This record gives sequence, C-alpha cells and structure tokens, in this order.
Amino acid sequence: MVRFNLSTIKNNKGFTLAEALVAVTIILVGIISIVTLAVTLTKASKLQQGKVVALNLAKEGLEVSKNIRDTNWLSNNNFFEGFQNSNFVVPVFNYDDRYVGQDTWFLDSINRNTKIYQDDDGIMFQEDGIIPPSETIFNRELEIKYIYQTDLATETVDPVFSYPALPGGDVLVGILVISRVNWSAQGIDQEIELEERLYNWKANAVK
Repeated sequence: MVRFNLSTIKNNKGFTLAEALVAVTIILVGIISIVTLAVTLTKASKLQQGKVVALNLAKEGLEVSKNIRDTNWLSNNNFFEGFQNSNFVVPVFNYDDRYVGQDTWFLDSINRNTKIYQDDDGIMFQEDGIIPPSETIFNRELEIKYIYQTDLATETVDPVFSYPALPGGDVLVGILVISRVNWSAQGIDQEIELEERLYNWKANAVK
C-alpha cells in the first residue's frame, strides 16, 4: 500500500515555483545586460566611426591647402595666391570635373557652404554649384592666418594679410592653416581641429 504525504507534495511544488521565478529573473537580467551592452557598443562604434570620418575630412582640408601651395610653386605664381582673400574659407571640389578625370579644388571665401555632401559613389566633398541629394552630418571650414618673421627670426601669427611685410617690417613667410570639422551625433556636438604651417621656403618662386 502506497501512501502520499500531501504536505510534502505542496512544499515541493512551492519550491519548484520559487526556483522557476529565480531562474526567469536571472535570465531576464542576463538578456537586459546583453541588450544594454549591445546598444552601448553600437553607439560607441557610431561615435568612433564619425570621428574617423571627421579626422580624414580635416586632413583632406590641409592636403588641399598644400596642393594649392604646390601648384603656385609649379606655376611660378605668388606663394600666397588663393590664400589672401579671407581668413575663413572652405575647400571646394569642382564636382563637374569628375567626368573629365580632373580633381579641381579651390578655396571659396564667398559662398562658404561648410556642409559636406556625399554622391552615389560614396565620395564626400564640398560644392559651390550643383548640390548632390545626399547631405551628411559633417561641416568643414578652414581658417587662414599669416606667419610673419622679424630680423631675429621670431615668428608671429596674424589674421591680417600684408604682402610682402607688415607696416612694422615683419616679413610674410608663410601661412597657418587650421582645418575644423564639426558634426552632431546622438545629440552630442563634436569637433576635430588640425593645423599645419606652410612656409614659403621656395622664395624665388614669388613674383
């Protein structure tokens, strides 16, 4: 004859239910932690990706300035040609030239559209004419300042362009280019700033 203890069965059922609740709670905590971590990593990845793009855009701004400087030398033009119009400019790519295999850049001090656009091929650039449909979150602007030098080889940086020298006698020897890129991601304003000094070491190319 088999006998069952009802109180034991009830206690076993209650204990099993408690274990199930604890297990479900642990699983839920684990899932929430994993989801939270995934969201955090995704946000961090997007922020980092934006910084990488902005850094390359800032570097490109400096490279455009150096290319204009080199073109002036090769053409035997004034070293400062294209840099003396304004202290704030944007490096503009002539979008139409892409069809003829040319990469034409110039510093625009009039329209100064700082917005960065992206075409269907994924190429980012600034444009003063035909605007592509894809507008990015990035803005870029270059600040131009001028490097003067005294007889004692002491350098000063001034926003005033005075060629070939300041009224006080300091000689214009180069330019300071500051490339700034700013954007907003996930409600956070970001900015990257790079600068480079370009000197007129090939002084005999200056007319």
